[in-house]
Amino acid sequence: MNAPYTIRKMTEDDIDPVVDIIELHDDDDARTAYISFKEYGTEGHVVLVDDKNIARGVTGVFAANEQSFWLSWTYLDARLRGQGFGRKLGDYALSQIKEKGGQVLFVSTSDYKVKGKDIYADAKSFYRAMGAVEEMVVPDYYQRGESHCIYRMQVSEFSDKKNDDKHPPLFVQFTGMEAIVETHVAYGLTWEEAPEEHLRRTKKELERLVAGARSSGSHAVFFSVPSDFDSRQKAIVEAFGFRQVGKLRDFFAPGVDELHFGFYLK
Repeated sequence: MNAPYTIRKMTEDDIDPVVDIIELHDDDDARTAYISFKEYGTEGHVVLVDDKNIARGVTGVFAANEQSFWLSWTYLDARLRGQGFGRKLGDYALSQIKEKGGQVLFVSTSDYKVKGKDIYADAKSFYRAMGAVEEMVVPDYYQRGESHCIYRMQVSEFSDKKNDDKHPPLFVQFTGMEAIVETHVAYGLTWEEAPEEHLRRTKKELERLVAGARSSGSHAVFFSVPSDFDSRQKAIVEAFGFRQVGKLRDFFAPGVDELHFGFYLK
């Protein structure tokens, strides 16, 4: 790495300079990052620091499960771009996933535009250069006209071959909903596993929750489930008006995807 810049673990003292870097790119991201760091801490993040030990870049990863990881806040001081520092941060993040036994990295971003320009275009080019491919695009996710874009990178080959054995069908009870961070405003449904007998209550649960989202001025409601979601319950969900808007391959295990559904309110 080019001296005098080094990578070290992020500490609480780095929060303000890191947020300052993010704020120069996107105010919303900066506010969300600040709240996240203050609430959940800086574990899993590293910073690129100069010879005065001041943060000039940040990256991090966090586990969704044993094999799948998400890329956390990854930003670099604009003055250091084009010098290989972004690649160094990316390589470090990948090394952390491998050390933890992870195999897949997912990256969440959007297609938000300012004066017709995608403000994340450079970041997406960076992800592609690292070997990521666009996995899923959910339209009108953050707000009408702004999509949720997810990239996928295979960090290492799966240690086990895909299990072709049939999984028992998953039945769920929809228990509530939560506002999705950074949206204006969409809700995500929460659920827990339920016995098959609960199937007949699915429609009433959705009616109650979607009505609540509508009365709150929401533009959309989303939820995600493993791909062993029962086909009969899936049919009820789709008949209600939800549609599958995408999937993340092998998210839970080789051959077990994460299915994403959305219901758009007029």
